[in-house]
Amino acid sequence: MLYAYGVVSRGCSSAGLKGLDGAPVELLDAGAFAVAVSRLQAAPDATRERLVAHHRICLVLAEQGGVVPLRFGNVFASWGDLLTHLSSRTTELANKLEQLAGCVEMTLRIPGSDTETADSAGGEGTRYLLGKKRRLERAEDIQRALKPILKDWRLTSGTEIKAACLIDKSKVAAFQAVVKERARVSGPWAPSSFV
Repeated sequence: MLYAYGVVSRGCSSAGLKGLDGAPVELLDAGAFAVAVSRLQAAPDATRERLVAHHRICLVLAEQGGVVPLRFGNVFASWGDLLTHLSSRTTELANKLEQLAGCVEMTLRIPGSDTETADSAGGEGTRYLLGKKRRLERAEDIQRALKPILKDWRLTSGTEIKAACLIDKSKVAAFQAVVKERARVSGPWAPSSFV
């Protein structure tokens, strides 16, 4: 059984890489690109160790020039099955690989609570909405400050406001300097939010 981590350029190397359960990572030629895989005995359960291993492999491959990460758990009975699965997306994946080459993802979480405006008039609902509005405004301010660095930005606002930021891997330090004390930052990650 083949476990697929992601799509990479044909020039990448997997020499010495160990993936899920310590299985070697291989790069199999798919024509326009290669696919990073490990041979496993069975479909893996999503444990913390395996999720970390999947992420680590994708990040190593991203640092080598680029990766289009696949979600955890993509398994195929054979190489033919994997090629069939990818065949309808060959052009899309090749374009995405070119777009993500040399990039990493940084995640921002905008601090504050939705009830941070306790001094404002109105009830709990009003405070909730005003708090959320202020955090969205902070996110917009951060996005403007990051404009020279950002390649792409994906904002989500649910119970928390966070942004996935696509940047060139050489700009991680500059990115962190801009957002210092303005948001909680994690990363760099493989650019999963931009696939």
